[in-house]
Amino acid sequence: MRIDEVSGNPAGDANLVTILQFLRNRAHNKKLVPIISTQSLVNMVKNQGGAEYFTFDNLLMAQDRNPAVKELIKNLDREKVTLNGFGDETDADEVDQIDAAGDKSTADPEKTVKAMAKSAMANRS
Repeated sequence: MRIDEVSGNPAGDANLVTILQFLRNRAHNKKLVPIISTQSLVNMVKNQGGAEYFTFDNLLMAQDRNPAVKELIKNLDREKVTLNGFGDETDADEVDQIDAAGDKSTADPEKTVKAMAKSAMANRS
């Protein structure tokens, strides 16, 4: 048994709250719904000092006992974690529709690279 299991407030909780707030604010800046895979979140917490043994079970316990974590997490399962947004984020379905409508990010990469190379050569002369 580890000391953080006895204390009732593992070091991972503080790191978890910090990471959840960071992810929530980052998604808000991009006006997206904050969603992250559960394994990625666990790995982010593990990479912080003092929480090397953080697991999915620790995440579940933190959500149950820590009101700050409970306030930040909207939905939690083994696949993904959805965070509470600020209310003005774009829904994931809308993002998929924008991409399907022909957003620049779906353009042919070969044409993009050729155009960039052509532009660079023209600027070089």
